[in-house]
Amino acid sequence: MASGQGKGTFSCPNCGNPIRAGGRFCNKCGMNIPNGPAGSYSGTHADQKTDTGKAHEHIARLRAEEKKYQRLISKGDEQYLPDLAQVLFDLGKALHANRDLTRAINSYRNCEGIRRKLVNDGKDEFLPDLAKVLGNLGAILYDQNNLDEAINNYRECETIRRNLVHAGKVEFLPDLAKALNNLGIALAKHGELDGAITVYRECEEIRKGLVAREGEQYLPDLAYVLNGLGMALYNQGNVKEAIATYQESERIYGDLVNQGMVQYRPHLSRVQNHISAASSSLPKVEETAAEPEQTQEGGGQGEAAVGSSEQQPPPEPAAVPTPSTPPASPQPSEPTPPPTPAPTPPAELPPSPPPATTHPSVGGFCPYCGRKAKPDAIFCRACGKQLEPLD
Repeated sequence: MASGQGKGTFSCPNCGNPIRAGGRFCNKCGMNIPNGPAGSYSGTHADQKTDTGKAHEHIARLRAEEKKYQRLISKGDEQYLPDLAQVLFDLGKALHANRDLTRAINSYRNCEGIRRKLVNDGKDEFLPDLAKVLGNLGAILYDQNNLDEAINNYRECETIRRNLVHAGKVEFLPDLAKALNNLGIALAKHGELDGAITVYRECEEIRKGLVAREGEQYLPDLAYVLNGLGMALYNQGNVKEAIATYQESERIYGDLVNQGMVQYRPHLSRVQNHISAASSSLPKVEETAAEPEQTQEGGGQGEAAVGSSEQQPPPEPAAVPTPSTPPASPQPSEPTPPPTPAPTPPAELPPSPPPATTHPSVGGFCPYCGRKAKPDAIFCRACGKQLEPLD
């Protein structure tokens, strides 16, 4: 147990998730928790380096437990299969947090195999655990840009949790929302924006219901999915709705920061950058969208409408005397002046370029340690923190 930590719980310095006293890893974001009293973490690169040795010690202890349960099971004691699966799951999380992705995948897959066997043997009580390992495995595959496999894992995780909710186990609604959010992130990165928006909206609906029924502890999750939905809408070209969605996320993050939850300040800055980037592209989008409307509205006197010649009505001929109004004092010796030709419509304007298909970069530095980071990075390679947590 980490020295200096009292009984009870404290908050993860990265995502704010409650962690039991003595916990070394956040169950939500997988961050290594430094040794020290709650609230003592400064978020510096030096702290992260100091904790690296403790992470390796933790992994070594899990390896020893894994071998112990494997020996017991090899002697025919299959009652220890659930224990082995849990050790493998914890080992996968520790390796993932330590950025040892290949070994983390192996541990998760071994855990998945055991839990599938338990479920197939009729032990449905392990279905939630199976969904959990599928979700974590999907997160690593996403991190490796193996999007097809990540999406498959997220879909199966979502299906299991949806079936649990439909069976009346509403306590799994938050987990279903988490699976939907992660699936939306993977679909959006894969370019399946329509599918991403659909699952994002369902996740948003679930989380708004959770906030209404169970309290404000779900507000950070709601703000997070709204930010993801805004990005998908922006990339789809629906800039106005994207900005409105971003602003709702900004309002929630702003309220949380104003209440003293400073861990959400990087999220607030990120969504504000998204609003700024989307707003700067709005005039160009509006100009493009306004052109078809101009072709359907008649121009003023002497004005030519801009647009397609197929939709433009033919120019009216110049005014000539009507039969009901006889000309005054006709003078046949003077020739009638030729009608004034209608002004020629200008050539069709070239269309404005469509909105960008990918969201603009929102900074190239880690908000925690200040080191340079790739714009699409999920983890900072310097301090190990998640820059865009997968919920």
